[in-house]
Amino acid sequence: WLPGVRQISRAASQATFAHFLSIISQHEVPLDRGITLAAAATGEPQIIAEGAALSAALQQGNPGAAAHLPQAARRPAIPATMRWLLQSARSPADLRKGLERLAETYHREVEARELWAKTFFPVLATLFVGGTATALYAFALMGPWMTSLWHLSQP
Repeated sequence: WLPGVRQISRAASQATFAHFLSIISQHEVPLDRGITLAAAATGEPQIIAEGAALSAALQQGNPGAAAHLPQAARRPAIPATMRWLLQSARSPADLRKGLERLAETYHREVEARELWAKTFFPVLATLFVGGTATALYAFALMGPWMTSLWHLSQP
């Protein structure tokens, strides 16, 4: 319910997925199995489900279907850039480099969003809480004062 937390969590999960898949591919685990393992490492149900579908498409020998999986949500858990990279990498080394760059990009996004949250959330929370307290205090004082002025002005 805090602003920006969902985006931070999504970017962190995508960074984790890309980073683990890069490590797994470095150890020459088959790509379809690696996707399943990396998705499970994130702990996100949506990434796990999309990873299973992506892995199934690769196991069936249809890597082109991996880029066009139907999405259950408005925003896919595994971005199109990552799907494209998985289907178009020429070699395991290219795949690793691409996944490392994607993980770094998502990690930078997490850091930028965290910086925004650390900077602006306390200010906004202070304004909201302080403004509400000030307004309540003003109304608590103004009500009786206005009532007493009203009674003094009556003949």
